[in-house]
Amino acid sequence: IRCQSGGVKLQKPKRSFAVWATLFAVLVLLRLSLFWAFRTFPLGDANMVFGVLEAPLGNAPKIFAKIWAREALVPAILVIAALAPALLALLNSRAKRAVPYSCLALVLLTLYALSENVPLMAYYQKSIEVKRDNVPKFTTEFSPFYRAHYVFPDSVEVTAPAKKRNLLFIFLESMEVSFQDSASGGLHDTNFIPEITELAKRHLNFSGGQEVGGGIDLYGTGWTVAATLAKFTGIPLLTRLPLYNIKQQNDPAFRPRAVGLPDILAREGYYQSYVIGSLAEFHNRNQIFKVHGDVALKDYAHYKSVGKIPEDYLVNWGFEDSKLFEFLKEELDSVSRLGRPFAVYTLTTGTHIPEGFYEEEECPEFAPKVKTEEETFKAALRCSSRQVGRFMRWVERQKWFRNTTVVVVGDHLWPSKVFIPEDHRIMVKTFVEKDVSATNDLYRRWLCVFMNPTLKPETRFRQFSSFDIFPTTLEALGFDVPGHALGFGRSLFSSESTLVEKFGEEKINRNFQKRTPEYLYLMDDRNGKWE
Repeated sequence: IRCQSGGVKLQKPKRSFAVWATLFAVLVLLRLSLFWAFRTFPLGDANMVFGVLEAPLGNAPKIFAKIWAREALVPAILVIAALAPALLALLNSRAKRAVPYSCLALVLLTLYALSENVPLMAYYQKSIEVKRDNVPKFTTEFSPFYRAHYVFPDSVEVTAPAKKRNLLFIFLESMEVSFQDSASGGLHDTNFIPEITELAKRHLNFSGGQEVGGGIDLYGTGWTVAATLAKFTGIPLLTRLPLYNIKQQNDPAFRPRAVGLPDILAREGYYQSYVIGSLAEFHNRNQIFKVHGDVALKDYAHYKSVGKIPEDYLVNWGFEDSKLFEFLKEELDSVSRLGRPFAVYTLTTGTHIPEGFYEEEECPEFAPKVKTEEETFKAALRCSSRQVGRFMRWVERQKWFRNTTVVVVGDHLWPSKVFIPEDHRIMVKTFVEKDVSATNDLYRRWLCVFMNPTLKPETRFRQFSSFDIFPTTLEALGFDVPGHALGFGRSLFSSESTLVEKFGEEKINRNFQKRTPEYLYLMDDRNGKWE
């Protein structure tokens, strides 16, 4: 716009305005997108990020694209629209040199934010771990740690009890004890999971030291599929193998050599099923249950195929936890009449990143007054706790409960910065040879509750990881495990020290950095050896 003596005349913007405006818009969108990504994803763990990206993503991209559009794209458009007149005025003034300097400053701020929130060297190291022909690099050095501390489940005679007990194994998505009030062992003035806390107090809760505590995430166990593998087989998941094995048309990373809990139960004649409200193929979870124990998969696709939900139904990751618990009841009613022991596994999704999924119809009284990520997640937590409490009360009223051991665990820690006090954010888990940073925070533990175990531990206060759930679950069922050790796990019902208690987190994580011949052997990789 140019003012003249005869009035106001519209002037066509210069071509430079279009160029600078486009560059400025891209930088603003990039900055806000990164800010959103830093809050939403655990970008500090390169192993986790590569592991997630290398596996099937299901409907996750669609879900996160909608959230990104709402929380990054729309704000970016508003910012660009608000600043466009000022940018045009600057370009038409003597201070037009300020425009490129402003863009440069925005670039530098973005790079600084990236370096502060993402371990770039770890990503670089991960990116060069694969040669051009997609064959992963691996160390030829044998690991004394693996040879000394990994116990092959087939090398010991695991014996079932005369009367076999049923197993109900519940993974609660990202459920950690920090969500409680400080009196119970959490980080808040209010307890956002009171029903879960009450469940833990009434039954056996293994704790690192607080009233209601749990276990820690070690390297290669901090996301759902890795946590599942660790808790069922006692080994970590190191990334890049899935990409390689898919090209080999092998089942990625979940081969039979790493014998696990479902394998042992299958040998003993258990009927096993995995009931979830999302796609089982997401992150290759279906491979764990397909290769280990031939577990029946009853997921989002299954319930669509049998007409339990409409063909076009999609809420959250598939369907809500309220439906999941109803389907679980049906499954448990059905398998309890089979005349054989059963093991039913499940995983909730209501507390998944980035802000959980709050079911307003189920819990209208918890509706957030302000729809921010944190307030929405608080509502999702509160509602999830109530749903778990209701379901567990139903379980305890069933006839089959008396002969059933129930395990309730958080699959891993909450991987977002949302709702976590700044001094307890332990997202960066990169362990380099000479710079190993531990993340063991007493308040950042995933929940661990055992109901109806056949044994009583000497103490419930233990330092433990996902690996220890494997032998602990078998002993809770009444199985005899010689040496109380399977995989890298040690039973919490025994006096046997866990690896965390014996060596500390730093040493264990350092030993899990490389794909050694022993690790490749457990993965049934052609380069694997055990000597």
